[in-house]
Amino acid sequence: METLILMYYSMISQYREGIIEQVIANRQSGNAWVSLPLDLPKTNGYIAVLDCSKLEDVWWVKNPDGEWESMLIVDCARPYGTDGAAEWMLEHNIAMEVDYETAKRWGKIGRGFGAWWTDRHPIELHGLER
Repeated sequence: METLILMYYSMISQYREGIIEQVIANRQSGNAWVSLPLDLPKTNGYIAVLDCSKLEDVWWVKNPDGEWESMLIVDCARPYGTDGAAEWMLEHNIAMEVDYETAKRWGKIGRGFGAWWTDRHPIELHGLER
């Protein structure tokens, strides 16, 4: 049986400095409409995506140096029509937003950029990339 592995190329934006940490603390406090556990898995960074059902999933994003990095999904756009986040992401073709520290490390502060990403661990992609 063959396994289909999907990789995507999409636009990525970033959160302002300190915002993702506030989001994580709020979600871990139990006061948010969607919560996160106190013990988060160790990853290279954090991301926000459109789909709230993906919270706590780990996706893999290829950094500007061509290396795969693990990103924990800690935030999401609320349902359409609530705060404008989902509409903004769709209007600008933004698949995800990375945390400020990741954007800084990648040299991408203040501008969107395109990157490959997948929800599968890169070891599963070995030998499949061109």
